Amino acid sequence: MHGTNRTNTTWPISYQTMGQVVIGGKFSGYCNTLEFEFPSDQSFIRSTLAQLQRIVSKYGDMKGIGPS
Repeated sequence: MHGTNRTNTTWPISYQTMGQVVIGGKFSGYCNTLEFEFPSDQSFIRSTLAQLQRIVSKYGDMKGIGPS
């Protein structure tokens, strides 16, 4: 499964056994790349995605933060 937002940033989510998930992602800009991956639990997936959306809202996409 992949989560995505309006900036076309994708967050691959791998569902493992015993209710575990692994959430990852990649964001590139200004000759830098941020790659991340962290384990979570399926019961926390909704709040995890909401927190990731807050990060994107704060820091913007490749065009920066647009007008509010």
